[in-house]
Amino acid sequence: MGYAVLLFSRFSANFFKICTNILVPVLSEELGFSMSIGGLLTAMFFIPYALMQILSAPICKRFGSFRTAFGGMVIVTIGALCFAFGKSLPAFFIGRFLFGLGSGPTYTCCFYYLHKRYDSHKFALLTGIDFAFSNAAGVIATTPLKLCIDRFGVSATCLGCTYPMFAVSLILLAFSIKVKDGSGRGTEGLLEMQKKALTTIGSNRPLLWASALCICYAMIQQCYNSLWCTAWAINAFTVDSSLTALTGTSFLIALMIGCLCSEPLHLKGREFEQTTGMFGWLFLVSFGMTIACHTLSLFVPALMSVFIFGFANGLMAVQIYTLIRKRAGSEMATLTVGMVNFLCNIMTVAGQGISGVLIDRLSYTPVTLIFWAVFFVVIMGFSISCKKQRRKAA
Repeated sequence: MGYAVLLFSRFSANFFKICTNILVPVLSEELGFSMSIGGLLTAMFFIPYALMQILSAPICKRFGSFRTAFGGMVIVTIGALCFAFGKSLPAFFIGRFLFGLGSGPTYTCCFYYLHKRYDSHKFALLTGIDFAFSNAAGVIATTPLKLCIDRFGVSATCLGCTYPMFAVSLILLAFSIKVKDGSGRGTEGLLEMQKKALTTIGSNRPLLWASALCICYAMIQQCYNSLWCTAWAINAFTVDSSLTALTGTSFLIALMIGCLCSEPLHLKGREFEQTTGMFGWLFLVSFGMTIACHTLSLFVPALMSVFIFGFANGLMAVQIYTLIRKRAGSEMATLTVGMVNFLCNIMTVAGQGISGVLIDRLSYTPVTLIFWAVFFVVIMGFSISCKKQRRKAA
């Protein structure tokens, strides 16, 4: 029951992360601001969200997963109220900032809760459910949200969203009183703790390559899902625009299926390093197939390759975090994952900015090939590092 409540906090956080894809065009039309302002409004989420990745781990260790998640949901609810009652850009910027601040700790809370209670295989299975369920928010935050806004307006829709948020907050408060999973310490010497997390990553070669693989994978996934996907399809294919949107839907559905299948497809007797490597190569091949099909304007094969690419994304997400948890060790796992998530978000913002500029000057094919080449180098380094590690163990 406790984990289910944490899952709802993850779902809510992901919903408010994605909802500006619908809200920004509507608000832009109502208030008359430019899309560059809309871009700033969207980006306002990621500044506090990235910062909270490194702050939430020590906070979670001190106060526990439920207290931390409760605080996050209260902040997100206040952000939704800013959108419900705010009639100006400053109110929307404050609301978007609060979305990022409150959403930031939610994955760390789920990670900490599972890390304290389950072995690697159960952790991977439940993490797959976590990722699949939270990504389902992307479905709700698109067409259903747009229909609600068209029918009831932005203010009424955002106000309606606060009711389930408030209910989840109350349940989290009840669990925070009942379940004491914090250590009562953990926020002393924040800078030293982050240095320790970086040292843990840098001093362990397999963990270093696993972290690099996670950062590179997350950057490509977020760039494709939130920046390239629809625009790339419109640019590549001559079919109706409603059909090009199927690439994004196909990717998202396959991503959720991959998250759920990651642990069941983990081969018995194989280490997580080996399974992560296998899924990483599938990610690379399917990404290459996607690039080829878009370049050759093959719509139906592109849908199939995007589905495989999304499926590989889901497989990778679960395995790589399970591997990082294993390599970081029990004591440093939460801090290490927080640092890796922070770097993932920083590189995602950088990757989106750089790829956007390059696509304007070049085209999608050379830019995506650059990202493909970067991932190839990283997966090669990861595979070589794992082979060396197995030879030493033998």
